[in-house]
Amino acid sequence: MTENIPEQALLSLYEFNLIVKEALSLTFPSRYLIKAETASINIDAKGHCYMELIEKDDTGIKAQMSSRIWATTWNYVSKTFTSATGQPLTKGMKILVEATLNFHERFGMSLIIQAIDPSYTLGEMAMAKRQIIERLTKEGLIDKNKSVPFPIVPLRIAVLSSKTAAGYEDFVKHLRGNPYGYAFSVTLFETAVQGDAVESTMLRALSLCRAEDFDVVVITRGGGGASDLSCFDNYAVARAIALFPIPVISGIGHERDKTVIDETAHTTIKTPTAAAAFIIERVKRFEDIIDFGGQRLLKSVETLCHDASGRLFLLSKAVEAAVAAGVMRHRFMFEHYAKGISSASPKLLEKHGERLNAALAAAGHLDPISILKRGFSITSVNGKTLRSVEGVSAGIHLTTYLSDGSIESEAMEIIQKGGVQDETEI
Repeated sequence: MTENIPEQALLSLYEFNLIVKEALSLTFPSRYLIKAETASINIDAKGHCYMELIEKDDTGIKAQMSSRIWATTWNYVSKTFTSATGQPLTKGMKILVEATLNFHERFGMSLIIQAIDPSYTLGEMAMAKRQIIERLTKEGLIDKNKSVPFPIVPLRIAVLSSKTAAGYEDFVKHLRGNPYGYAFSVTLFETAVQGDAVESTMLRALSLCRAEDFDVVVITRGGGGASDLSCFDNYAVARAIALFPIPVISGIGHERDKTVIDETAHTTIKTPTAAAAFIIERVKRFEDIIDFGGQRLLKSVETLCHDASGRLFLLSKAVEAAVAAGVMRHRFMFEHYAKGISSASPKLLEKHGERLNAALAAAGHLDPISILKRGFSITSVNGKTLRSVEGVSAGIHLTTYLSDGSIESEAMEIIQKGGVQDETEI
């Protein structure tokens, strides 16, 4: 292959790269506007920025090139971008760069970036946000969490935030400093509030919240620019919020455009402090309802007592009149009967006196002494009066009672009607 080629005709790799470099410089002499996505960003010790730019489609990465921003340019570009978007340039952003093609004989081909247009990045984020909202709307998820009933007394609160975020501190301070003395229970589930970790940490925190018993979930942050809040324009997080079984309050600290999670949250509040005030007001509203109900109940009881007192007074007067009339009626009847008894008493006493005397006379005739005086006697054996000779034998001791004394004797002979039973000499 090289047998007939002179040595001076052969090119070294270095010489070939120089030719390529010159050809490229002649072919691509000016700057170009190039849109791409940042795959990585690194700053070296000298302040130079090295970025890997890519372009993707549904199948994956279809183009890739390294790029550099020299330290003096990077210092200006980074400040301008952060000021316009509210956050530093990070990987995963879609950017529009002004760059020239550079070919280095050792390091190969790359882009040298002179400027980055922040408005393009903002526009790309707005488009992505709009597409996510349209997807959630088509799936019927935009208003799903809003349909969850809000608790009457939201005292148990889960907070998704960074523990160092100013918004979280403001939320807890305002909540616990409420002037009504409400005892709120606040549990922090720490998440990222900026950058690529927002999605994974938010989804994990929401999953943990499901396993516990809370009244509401509050997402706080503490403000930021539109681009700074783009991490909340996330389909997976917004979908998880939409399907969450309890109300989610978004209070990430902005007053202009809503993020996607604002669209799917039950309630959106502009700041963490305002979110705390909203919860306090809900509890106060319940307390006011109870107080109002108690006052109405007290007034109703007072009215009932007053009405009952009036009816009782009228009833007591009616009873008093009825009793008085009854007393008068019975008094008249008593006096009437008393007069009748008074007039009938002497005759009744005389009549009953005669009956009593006749009874006494009859009783006198039956007196044993009177009977004995008429010539009768009573014989007894051992204190028992004899009414028959049956069972009496000769020799038994007898006592005979007369009207003026008694006789002790001994039976000599027992004579029954019809013959002699026994004989005994005294």
